Amino acid sequence: MDDLRRLAAELGNPGVGPLWLAARRSGLEVTKKQVTEFVRKRGEKQVFQPVQPAKGKTVAAGADTTFQMDLADLKNSPEIRESTTYKFFLVVVNAFDRFCYARNLKTKEPKEVRVALGSIIASLPAKK
Repeated sequence: MDDLRRLAAELGNPGVGPLWLAARRSGLEVTKKQVTEFVRKRGEKQVFQPVQPAKGKTVAAGADTTFQMDLADLKNSPEIRESTTYKFFLVVVNAFDRFCYARNLKTKEPKEVRVALGSIIASLPAKK
């Protein structure tokens, strides 16, 4: 696996397909299943991918308030996958001052998200 780790680092942590082809070309004796498991456990693969286009909606908009929110899903992270704690985060960003508010969630169920969003709204500073 050290050879596979070194090869992945040289290639910039590619996905399963490119890493599998490179491993075969370099003569590494690994199965495609081993390569798939290796890539799945590497968090760097997700961090260094090109930024995905944001297709979200603006939550609230007004003359001096605009917020955007998203639900972060960490269940594919190797450290989080076996955890029984929080696997999701609700993140709300004020578009004008860039302040970010977040709450951890155990599930993505609407009821739990609604409670977390209510908590964030209640913690917002009062307008001057």
